Amino acid sequence: MITAGKIYEEIEALAPINLKMKWDNAGFLAGRTDSQVDCVLVALDVTADVIREAKRVGAQLIVSHHPMFFELHRVTGDTPEGENLILLLENGLSAICMHTNLDAARGGVNDALAHALGFSAQTLTAFGSEEEHADGLSAGLGRIGVTDVPEEPRAFALRVKNALGCAGVRYLDAGRPVRRVGMVGGAGSSLLNEAAALGCDTFLTGEIKYSVFVQAKQLGINLVEAGHFYTENVVCDVLAQHIKTAFPLLRVLKSSVHTDFAQFL
Repeated sequence: MITAGKIYEEIEALAPINLKMKWDNAGFLAGRTDSQVDCVLVALDVTADVIREAKRVGAQLIVSHHPMFFELHRVTGDTPEGENLILLLENGLSAICMHTNLDAARGGVNDALAHALGFSAQTLTAFGSEEEHADGLSAGLGRIGVTDVPEEPRAFALRVKNALGCAGVRYLDAGRPVRRVGMVGGAGSSLLNEAAALGCDTFLTGEIKYSVFVQAKQLGINLVEAGHFYTENVVCDVLAQHIKTAFPLLRVLKSSVHTDFAQFL
């Protein structure tokens, strides 16, 4: 019998919990570890629509990147987090949420992002020595990739848009060709200075505030903002394949209903 707990152990081997940030809430967040699982649904978030989809397709477990909750003091239908948790448990489902540990893990979010863009990448901010690994890649936040041929910032931004299937991207042309790209899935603009210090001429992430655009202009570093959803959703295929490889008899599905909530005119 394949249990939710066994699946969690396998995923935790990919994204060790000790890699998560101190403020984060990741791991086996809801349900019973001893529950039998025949079908897993993978999604970026555990939304009400995703929970209903899981029930509809016969899944017993949802595996997501974003946690269902961070600080939870009560479970009632008065909050979206409480309502979703009630809905999940009423339908006999469990939830595993791997967040910043999956961002930092080798083979996790940022490697999936780099791969989607055609980069062979190295770690931007390592959690330890890169010399520990023959491939030069350590666990850590962000990745650095080098283009085969220099690109103009607009052309690179368009390539990112097409590769990730973004509804739209924002970018800053700082007047430099794109050669060395720092990239962080999700909200990673806090690593802009570090990317610049490591010689990146371009920085790509999911969310960028106006003040960061101003900062990047002064630093002379190109920016591409490709959307939180699109820069992280690439890991869902990685998670699904990892689970399927470990448990060939399981049905493993990627959510077909969850998408970016932002809309563009």
